[in-house]
Amino acid sequence: MRINDIEFRQVEERRPEIIKWFLSNNEEVCFTVCWWERDSNGYSLSFIGDRPFKYEDADTLWQLMVYGQKVLDAKFELEGNT
Repeated sequence: MRINDIEFRQVEERRPEIIKWFLSNNEEVCFTVCWWERDSNGYSLSFIGDRPFKYEDADTLWQLMVYGQKVLDAKFELEGNT
């Protein structure tokens, strides 16, 4: 799910994450803002340094974090909590 310049994504072999897209040398590139880690209790969100606090549209970032958590909570339930 992408909203403007940030995106929640799940790529195989990587942690679920929210990334920020930007242009660099006329090419769209990204960096990780935050990611989720799974343990026996579910998924927990971790920030990468102060990146979430520097993002100018806090409301959109918050909405995407809530969306990502809901997706991952559902995935955790479907996987049988193992």
